[in-house]
Amino acid sequence: MKLILIEDEPEALLGMRKAVESIDLEFALYTSNNGEEALSVILDQRPDLIVTDIMLPYITGLEIVEQVTSQEYQPKVIVVSGYNDFEYARRSIQVGAMDYLLKPFGTDDFTGKIRRAIESIQQENMLMQQMKQQQAFAEIGNRSMRDAYLTDFCLRRTSLEEHLYQRLCLWELEWLANGALTLIVLDTKGYPDGKPLGREFSLQTFAIGNVVQELLHDHAASVLFKDPQNRWVILTADEDIEGLSTSIVTGINQYQKIPIALGASPERCRSRIFMPPTTSL
Repeated sequence: MKLILIEDEPEALLGMRKAVESIDLEFALYTSNNGEEALSVILDQRPDLIVTDIMLPYITGLEIVEQVTSQEYQPKVIVVSGYNDFEYARRSIQVGAMDYLLKPFGTDDFTGKIRRAIESIQQENMLMQQMKQQQAFAEIGNRSMRDAYLTDFCLRRTSLEEHLYQRLCLWELEWLANGALTLIVLDTKGYPDGKPLGREFSLQTFAIGNVVQELLHDHAASVLFKDPQNRWVILTADEDIEGLSTSIVTGINQYQKIPIALGASPERCRSRIFMPPTTSL
């Protein structure tokens, strides 16, 4: 966590710094006694908490906050002022300040506001982390569902229902329902039972998938997924299967130095997914 104190009065800045340093928390502390320097530090370091006096040399504290705040960067702000002026308080609220501190103030009052601001930042960071984890779990679940469906699709166990076509649309795979497709399966070779063991296998599989996914961008509609044996499988509408296979083997050998075996279906097959009728106006 990062915090900056902006105050042009040397004694006041020193007192604020000592008060902050007395708080038993770990954070990077920056100080500045003028607006221009403070603006440069904020743009470079993007502190989580800004404590600023309003009246500063070159540029006011409120102008600093207005210039640095954006949709991507929204720090917590505590405004300090020696003027009991409603207009200053109103403008502080407008720029998003969470608190307003009137000089002179005691150490306990100051550190109390700092602690509350830090607690608020920590709570928001925790919430954001939880949201990111939930999103990651949702993406993993959706990817697993998609891979299971595509495996059934390849094995012809999938029901030919309209709602399955809608699911393909959700995954942006509706092209699978209309045209000839080729199935390509990748597997490692040169290891006992064809696979390395444990963590090495997981890392190797991940690396192969990254290379193949990048190579597929240069070819016709294709989708990469895993089967229950943890092998990478490709369904593709590309007609140049020999060229695609060669680029995959060459790419994996070039970037990962991993020996693989590749097999493709002997002939292209047509999808049997139900296509909803087109409505003409």
